[in-house]
Amino acid sequence: NIWARSRATGAVRQITDFQDYDVTTPSLGPTDIVFVAGDRLHLLNLATNAVSEVSVQVVTDRSTLKEIARLGYAAQGTDYQFSKEISDGLQRAAAAQGIELISVDNRYSPKIAQRNADVLVREKVDLVIEFQTDEHVAPIVAAKYREANIPLIAIEIPHPGATYFGANN
Repeated sequence: NIWARSRATGAVRQITDFQDYDVTTPSLGPTDIVFVAGDRLHLLNLATNAVSEVSVQVVTDRSTLKEIARLGYAAQGTDYQFSKEISDGLQRAAAAQGIELISVDNRYSPKIAQRNADVLVREKVDLVIEFQTDEHVAPIVAAKYREANIPLIAIEIPHPGATYFGANN
């Protein structure tokens, strides 16, 4: 929180009273202090001690975002616990967000991964999460999505033009 001390008496008084969050990154301007509390930006007017939340909106946010209604997921396989956990997590997250999840199983096969990419393109999904293990097939699979203008997130194996999610994430 923000406190003030009287120069004349040395008395201290509390200006803000945030219960759930600390005040961080205060920055003094000529008439105000801007600061963060939680995940919100605030402004403290120095003349009145009034605190107001600052609304922040990036102009391109709404115009460039595309709502995801149908998510395609090409699973690596279903034999291993790690793959099962990823699939289960995606199913839970999609259900919680009201997103239709179209899942296919690549069965650790480059040929099946290519066929599954065709399936997800035909399904006209809004985004694909691809988990296939053959680095030689990655450019072929990525090209199918790129040609269909479908954004791609690649798990574990980088795919050209895709957002990569791997061991360093």
